[in-house]
Amino acid sequence: MARKDIMIQSITRNGYFYFSNISISNQQDICIIFFPGLGQDLNEQFNIFSKIRKLIEKDQSVDYLQFDYHGCGESIGELADCRLDDLLKSSNEVIKESGVLKYKSVICICMGIGGYIATELFNNSAFKKMNTHYIYLNYPKEKKSILQAKLEKDFLKEEIIDMTKLCPGEDYLYLKDIDANVFYEFSDLGGDFNNLHGQYISKKLIYDISSIDYFKHLVETKNIKRKKIIVTNDFFKRNSFKEKLKEVNIKILNNKGVSFSCFDSQQALFIEIINIINDHKNNLIN
Repeated sequence: MARKDIMIQSITRNGYFYFSNISISNQQDICIIFFPGLGQDLNEQFNIFSKIRKLIEKDQSVDYLQFDYHGCGESIGELADCRLDDLLKSSNEVIKESGVLKYKSVICICMGIGGYIATELFNNSAFKKMNTHYIYLNYPKEKKSILQAKLEKDFLKEEIIDMTKLCPGEDYLYLKDIDANVFYEFSDLGGDFNNLHGQYISKKLIYDISSIDYFKHLVETKNIKRKKIIVTNDFFKRNSFKEKLKEVNIKILNNKGVSFSCFDSQQALFIEIINIINDHKNNLIN
């Protein structure tokens, strides 16, 4: 008989919000965990993870977990009082309380800074025995020196930053009235300016996330064998990954377990994600 999934909404003991179809009685071998980008809200319109989740819901043999970080969406806190450590702690709490640790295998689908958070968490001793596969969507590039320089120049005395002042303007499509460099830095971190615009964010959080060399972290993190970067062409063309891939050499990335794919459309990207999930599932069976 086909399994009837029920998506539940729940809150952890410290107030972190998540969606899940995890069921003790109908537990599957694989759980998909969505690690959002900076400031992403799982209820926001056009959320890419929600689109992928709806595709996954058609599969009766895969469970999923989608959540909001501390200070984001329905979870407790504000980005104005948030540090990187808060994003890590809230992710850790949701994973443990939702029941993910019971699974044989997990696939982490990560947006922007979510790739760093997932990699850090699942390289921890509590999780490293799990069979884990990582899919990174628009993984951030090298250190975000532009953000730090702008803070030191224009926001020296502020501790809480108004996003409308950090990146003023409203034309998020053609960027005619927006500082494209700042816009792209936050976009690489997974931030949607339609959601971030008008919010306040802690200067310390910006320093936290802009001090990480994400590319170096991706290549050098130990105990992680299955990593794949998937992007669409528009991201690849404007992002420094093209130059970085030439510098580091794709063979070195492959030796580190990192593969790379670029697609013409979001729909093609979705198909690739579903194919990875199915391959992962088949490998467990075989």
